[in-house]
Amino acid sequence: MKNAVFYCALVFLLLSCQDIVEVTPPENLIEREKMEDIIYDIALMNAARGFNVQKLKRNNVSPERYVFDKHNIDSLQYAKSTVFYASDSEDYKIMYQNVQKRIDTLYEVLKEEEKVFQKQKDSIRTAEVKVRRKLDSIKKAKGDTLNVPKGPRQRPSLSSSSQI
Repeated sequence: MKNAVFYCALVFLLLSCQDIVEVTPPENLIEREKMEDIIYDIALMNAARGFNVQKLKRNNVSPERYVFDKHNIDSLQYAKSTVFYASDSEDYKIMYQNVQKRIDTLYEVLKEEEKVFQKQKDSIRTAEVKVRRKLDSIKKAKGDTLNVPKGPRQRPSLSSSSQI
């Protein structure tokens, strides 16, 4: 039994001590800044896909194809560049942190724009209410401007009006 444990540990040790092959940059490596832009765009497109899939299908938009066309790359070039950048996990983590910062900044900007839009929407709603109130008051005023009591009208008698 001790021999079996010893041999298992030896095999495990030998397999874990393999040479780690360093990833060489591909010949058409995407620049780091452009790679961050691509990751950013893919994140936005994935968010859009999660928000309204039907709109993307209706407009025949493939998020990945759109990003690749926008940055003038192909999926193989993207895959090879991703493997290269992912081989240095710390650097790759920094790239994703930069993308996260950009997304957070965009989120804050959109929140502020939404507040401005909501204020405009509220002021329009307030103006509409004022106009409706004004129209209602005009309608009420048109109904009876002389304050004559409503009901059947009586004709004046001829005897009292014939003093001419």
